[in-house]
Amino acid sequence: MIKFSIRALVVEGQLGGVRPGDTPDSVRDRLGPPSDLMPGIGGTEIWRYGNFELFIDGDLVYTLYHDWLIDLEADGEREIDPWILGTAEAPSYDAVVQRLTAEQVPFIPGRDRQNRRMLEIPTGARLLFEIDEDTGVESWTVIQVVHPDFASGFTPDESTD
Repeated sequence: MIKFSIRALVVEGQLGGVRPGDTPDSVRDRLGPPSDLMPGIGGTEIWRYGNFELFIDGDLVYTLYHDWLIDLEADGEREIDPWILGTAEAPSYDAVVQRLTAEQVPFIPGRDRQNRRMLEIPTGARLLFEIDEDTGVESWTVIQVVHPDFASGFTPDESTD
């Protein structure tokens, strides 16, 4: 059974052993065929394993992506280790910061192009947070691991020390 670990995705930047920079052949070797294939923008493909997505451009996986944080699904052939997820609500910004700090996972706070808060784990993922317009609660909404050649849209916060 292949394990999709949320902690490994966030901290190590890998999903079941797959990382940005891998080839589609190596993805098939590690994860098997995707449960769904979708066309992306500009000739790219999106391979879905449950609701986990791999963005592929030619012979390169350039992004690992997940935005269904309260409904983790990896289809029947994979097992999920939810780590901080797996509850009825996505964790808040403060809860994620506390967990990363408690586990001594280094991170860089910053913002995306739309001024939403993000945390960048240097060895892993970028985590996006959004404020719910109805409740005012800022929750974790996206996990994204991007190949360095495709990474943009993150601005580190200025240090206040």
